[in-house]
Amino acid sequence: LVKPDGSILLHRLGETRVEGLTRRQLAEKLQKDLMPYMKEPIVNVVFLNHKVTVIGEVGNPGVVQMPGEQMPLLEVLMASGDIKPTAKKDKVMVIRDNGNEKKVKIVNLEDYSIFSSPWYYSQPNDIIYVLADKNDLAKQEKKKTVQTTVTLVASGLSFIFLVVDRITRK
Repeated sequence: LVKPDGSILLHRLGETRVEGLTRRQLAEKLQKDLMPYMKEPIVNVVFLNHKVTVIGEVGNPGVVQMPGEQMPLLEVLMASGDIKPTAKKDKVMVIRDNGNEKKVKIVNLEDYSIFSSPWYYSQPNDIIYVLADKNDLAKQEKKKTVQTTVTLVASGLSFIFLVVDRITRK
């Protein structure tokens, strides 16, 4: 576990500064430092709390664990169940911690320039909010209302014809 001051405490090695090192650099440093105590030390460094939060118009909103230093935005969205058809693909909000402030960027997934943007790669603790297309939601609601109305009218007419048929047969 890395302490807030950027160090870790290891048996035999004591306090070791790890701030600013990549996982690979840290693993190599620890292997080298452990050589006097072990014949062939094997060190595996993993992240326990690298996550991205995905909310909004996705299949499974929630927390997505990041296996590496960064993760492409499209992979994060796929891991959260993909974008729903009612989502605005041209307005995906990425909220990123930058020290003591939060930066917000609206990303257009339909624009090819996203692949060269620094916002394409999600970073730990990013929040990704996929906005809903209000017009599409209104259209779907209207369609559902029309379908329900047509179904009720058709059922009512069928019932009336059935009753009229039974009465005229007697």
